[in-house]
Amino acid sequence: MIYFIEIKSLLWNSLTDKSKYSKEERQMMRDYMSGARPLMTVAVLFLSIFTYLVINNTIDFRKYSKTSAKDLSDFPSKVKYVLQHLTLGITWILLSMYFVIFKRVSSPAMDPMSGYERVTEAAKNNLTNSCEQFLMTAVSQLILITHLDAITILQVIPALNLLFIFGRITFWLGYPKYRTFGFMVTNFPIAATIIYNLYTFVKLYIK
Repeated sequence: MIYFIEIKSLLWNSLTDKSKYSKEERQMMRDYMSGARPLMTVAVLFLSIFTYLVINNTIDFRKYSKTSAKDLSDFPSKVKYVLQHLTLGITWILLSMYFVIFKRVSSPAMDPMSGYERVTEAAKNNLTNSCEQFLMTAVSQLILITHLDAITILQVIPALNLLFIFGRITFWLGYPKYRTFGFMVTNFPIAATIIYNLYTFVKLYIK
């Protein structure tokens, strides 16, 4: 709670710092935040409902998988399972890269030094953000499987990767003004995974 209060305070200070931003810039920031807040609420509700359905097996990925818990009896098989599901994410990276190329070759930005890089800016930002998020989700999932049993892995890994690809698509569709929903759907599961990994790591040294 204190953390969120501090974040809110920092945002407010940024919006009200007259020496740092012009009146027009502060108004632009206020307008963006007013539009982002509903998207934040929807994202939190969506993630909460989705998580509840997965935990209670209402959404049961094991029904649709050819892999059983017996197939994940050792660490190499668990790693293989994670890498197979990361196919969705790396495919999105490839498509995002091609989208940057498309924006470039279909405009004067074909020459990067021509001064038309603004044409490709949104596509490049999407690609960069997707690469950052993919790196975090890939590494955090590989760490996560060292702490989970096979049955839980069969449920959690597909869920994480499905949220990743859904979050990336909605981030791209909403960019730039309405990207908040997609960012949160992508990043919150990653953050939760990293926090859980950190918690289990600390437990190794604190009884």
